[in-house]
Amino acid sequence: MKKIDLQLKYLLSSLEKFQCPNCREPLKYLEPYSLICNQNHTFNLARPGYINLAPQLKLRHYDRPLFEARRRIFLVGFFDPLLEAIQTMMGPGKSNTLLDAGCGEGSLL
Repeated sequence: MKKIDLQLKYLLSSLEKFQCPNCREPLKYLEPYSLICNQNHTFNLARPGYINLAPQLKLRHYDRPLFEARRRIFLVGFFDPLLEAIQTMMGPGKSNTLLDAGCGEGSLL
């Protein structure tokens, strides 16, 4: 199964937790890889498996050096305390939901 299909399956299992960021209407599944609200605001699932609900920015300056620098920061342990806190909150036997809201490419989660 492709990564996008796995992410779609997970997304659909939690769909009731999402609402349109523009009008606050509930989001519904629109085949093959989109969500839509009653006002026809549409959000597409990206090939890597995430859905962007943030307002669209005109300028994008994300390039390879930026992601490489971010990765180096992760590798030296800068975010370890944060990750440990998340692991404690999301530990075995706990039923929490974690929303990665614009925190990068999501490779840490």
